[in-house]
Amino acid sequence: MSVKSVTEDFPLARYRAGGGHPTGQRNGIEENLEESFLSHFTQLFNKYAGPNGAWHRDQIGLFMHHIQVENPEGLASYLVDQDELNLPELIKYLTSPCGNILELASPQNLTWPLNNYFISSSHNTYLTGNQLSSDSSTEAYKDALLRGFRCIEIDVWDGKEQWKPGFGSEVEVDGEMKDTSREAAPRKMGFADLDDRLLDVIDAEPRVLHGFTLTKEVLFRDVCETVKDYAFSTSDLPLIVSLEVHCSPLQQGAMVNIMEEVWADYLLPAPEFESDCLPSPHELRNKILIKVKYVPEDGKGKRKDTPDSKKVKPPKIIPRLSRLGLHTRGIRFKSLEEPEASMPNHIFSLSENAAFAIQRRMPKALFSHNRQFLMRTYPHGMRFDSSNYDPVIFWRAGVQVVALNWQSTMGSGDDTQ
Repeated sequence: MSVKSVTEDFPLARYRAGGGHPTGQRNGIEENLEESFLSHFTQLFNKYAGPNGAWHRDQIGLFMHHIQVENPEGLASYLVDQDELNLPELIKYLTSPCGNILELASPQNLTWPLNNYFISSSHNTYLTGNQLSSDSSTEAYKDALLRGFRCIEIDVWDGKEQWKPGFGSEVEVDGEMKDTSREAAPRKMGFADLDDRLLDVIDAEPRVLHGFTLTKEVLFRDVCETVKDYAFSTSDLPLIVSLEVHCSPLQQGAMVNIMEEVWADYLLPAPEFESDCLPSPHELRNKILIKVKYVPEDGKGKRKDTPDSKKVKPPKIIPRLSRLGLHTRGIRFKSLEEPEASMPNHIFSLSENAAFAIQRRMPKALFSHNRQFLMRTYPHGMRFDSSNYDPVIFWRAGVQVVALNWQSTMGSGDDTQ
């Protein structure tokens, strides 16, 4: 085998082996290795080489077994079967994936319920920099997905034209006209009571941005298209899309329409019955899970028939959107003892400060909860510079979805990788 074939067969070897020159400024073997590596490999080879300048079968076997500790039936089995081995062939092996200094990871068991796994998670994924004035971009989602994140966040707000005077102010519902203007909405209709037939009334589509800041916006549809294109480029494991919804009922309907259109091949159908545990990552391969606030099917905000009862506030999420949260139903945290804390498909989302407080007060109860159910933590809102907390603290508490500002390339932002 010629020295040239080493480079042709493994063109990336020059980048892998000790920082050799990628531009081919040297000739032969020196093109692939720095002098210190070349000298070491040459001395090693010559120490055991015979008069013909090669290793025979027994020497190859001893080297692979005692020095490399390789399985004879593994990736380098082709070497053991050779009668002789010369220096270029040895270098080909050492600079190939077979000579990787790290042992290949064993296949992971992905058949346990989803809550048994840590999930690499991004906070405010749409931002390209700080939390106050940076751009919102589809490229941010592309980058996060290519880096392997399995949970991303989308903050959704009304489209610009949503509440212009006279725009869609009246629509027909059940044979009668209803006023849907901003001024009339709080007085004349509850969020949960809005009929699904209002969903296609408006043309302005929802936007993605960090509300009440100077951050630039991007269309929700464009974000969904980017997610579709890159969701499973690096992994077929399920992707959780965490929705932070600030939209009116009409625009929430538009959100559902867009997601069902763009992600049609990746959304799960509604199950026939409620399971007592979450599905496994294996069962959810190539699927998108929607995390959104949960609204009970009977949650209409009606007054209970008791003398001292108070009127329950109507939910801000329309049922049609809430129903997309099949296995990741967002529940507002009140306590670890509330009834919702035992729902198999619930997920609590806590800011770092709230999670720290619970972890200090009741560490055992927190860990016990997270052994069975999902929990998410996210950076405090005052981290304007997109800095991060130490994720290890919450991983130790069993929190599966520890969301970090991936925009920060320093500190714990890279620990999720």
